[in-house]
Amino acid sequence: MKLFISSILPLLASSLPASLISRLQSAVGVGETDFGSFNTCDLGDLDNDCQLDTLPVDTSTLINPSEEFGTSCIDGGNYHFQVFPSPHLTDTDMKSDVLIYFQGGGACWDKLSYDMSLCSKTAGAQATTGLFCRNGSCNSKETNPYEDYTIIHVTYCSGDAHVGQTDRPEWSKRHNVTQRGAPNAQSAIRYITSQRVLMEQGVGKLAIMGCSAGSLGSQAWADEVLYEMDDIGFESSVVIPDSYAGVFPEGSESVTIKDFGACDTILLAEEPELQEKCRNEQVSGLSSETVSHY
Repeated sequence: MKLFISSILPLLASSLPASLISRLQSAVGVGETDFGSFNTCDLGDLDNDCQLDTLPVDTSTLINPSEEFGTSCIDGGNYHFQVFPSPHLTDTDMKSDVLIYFQGGGACWDKLSYDMSLCSKTAGAQATTGLFCRNGSCNSKETNPYEDYTIIHVTYCSGDAHVGQTDRPEWSKRHNVTQRGAPNAQSAIRYITSQRVLMEQGVGKLAIMGCSAGSLGSQAWADEVLYEMDDIGFESSVVIPDSYAGVFPEGSESVTIKDFGACDTILLAEEPELQEKCRNEQVSGLSSETVSHY
C-alpha cells in the first residue's frame, strides 16, 4: 500500500483541487480541535501529579506529560493525552473499569503525505459524545456500555500509527519534523498504571480500543498495556481494533514499521528476537505476538 500510494500521490497532488484534498483529509480522520473548554493538568508540576481521584468528573482533563518521555507532535508542538475519570472512581465497594482508547488521524510516511497533511499534526481532544458520552448524557447504558469507565484517550498527532520514534529533517524547512508516537503513547500508559486509586481497588474490566490509525496503535500496544496493567490486576480484558485498511501489498507493512523507527522503541525492547526481525523487515504486525502471549 505504501509503495502504491507513494507512486500515485504525486499525480493526485498536482491535479486535485484543494476542496478534494480537504475531503481526503477528513476521510482519514484529520481535523482540528478547540481546546478552550477543557480542564488541563501538567505532570511537570512537582506539586501536582494529576492523580485520577483529584480530577473533575464533570469534564475531561488534558494531561501534559513530563519532559522525561520526550513527547511531541509531528511539527514539534506540545503533546497531551485526555482523561475522563469515572463518576464512580472513589466508590470503595466496587472496582473501576478502564478503557484505553487510541485516537485515529491518518498517516504520514513520506514528504508528500506530510505536505498533503494526510495525518493529524496537532493533538486533538474528544468531546463527550458517542463512546465518550458521560454522566447520563447517553440515551441508555445499552447504547454506550463504557459510560461509567475511566477513559484514557491516547491522542494522535505523530502520523506514525502510535509506534514511531524518528526524525524527518528532509520533510520541512519550516518545522522540526519528528515522529514520536511511541513516547506519546508510553506517557499515557505510564500515567494510568501509576494511579493510586486503581492500585488500591484493582480494575474490573479493561478494554483496549482504537479506530483507524488508532486501530493499529491498539494492536501494537495491547501487549505492553496488558503486561503493565497486570501489576494492578484486572478481572477481564478485551482488545478491539476498529477498522483500518485490511489488505496491503506483500512486504509493505514491515518496511513502513521499520521506517517509523518502531524497531528501537519500548514496544520491542524486551523482545530481542522480534526486534531483530523488525530491523530485518520481517515484521508485518504485532497483534499476533500479543495473541500468542495470552
